Amino acid sequence: IEAGKLQITSVDEDFVQAMSRTCKLFQVQAAEKGLELAMQFDEAFSRRLQFDPVRVRQCVSNLLSNAIKFTSAGRIEVAMSARTLESGKSLVSVKVADTGIGMSEEAVGRLFGVFEQADSSMTRRFGGSGLGLAICRQLVDLMGGDLDCDSVAGQGSTFRFSLTFNTDVPFLMCFIIAVFLYTRAVRLESYPLLSLASIAACADKPARASPTLN
Repeated sequence: IEAGKLQITSVDEDFVQAMSRTCKLFQVQAAEKGLELAMQFDEAFSRRLQFDPVRVRQCVSNLLSNAIKFTSAGRIEVAMSARTLESGKSLVSVKVADTGIGMSEEAVGRLFGVFEQADSSMTRRFGGSGLGLAICRQLVDLMGGDLDCDSVAGQGSTFRFSLTFNTDVPFLMCFIIAVFLYTRAVRLESYPLLSLASIAACADKPARASPTLN
């Protein structure tokens, strides 16, 4: 990432399904601690989007791993929402909330620094290098978004990031295709015999040899 060699590769994929698969990877880990792991999304969510599933999963996986690590009881929730921008793109927001130990405002301020944790006692108690969240923020930055955190000590933390994606098939393209197919259907319906006769004539007519240049 620091060398600027990391590339974002967007593909057409079901965003909700990608997040569902990611959550399932952590179900056992959460259950072993007696935690509820839930996922929610808007019914109107545009599921098929153009995004980098590998990088998005890396971010969410890191946030889920931290949420489970720092939560001893309660619930962890992954929530997704989206709205359509005037450009036709989708602004997708992903939130990972937990009922864990939480952090003070001062600790949140230094949370995204490299090799940083909320305080030194966390390293001794929970382990970890302090690199995960810094890498997450850099990945989100590369995808054109931002990662932030709200937290209250003793109550839990909420991490969220927002990204802008193209939909799988832009509305304008769908409209153009629909108009083309409708126009073609009308023409065939208006001149069915002519169309069939033309097709038959073309099929029976031998191909002419191309002229040669001397």
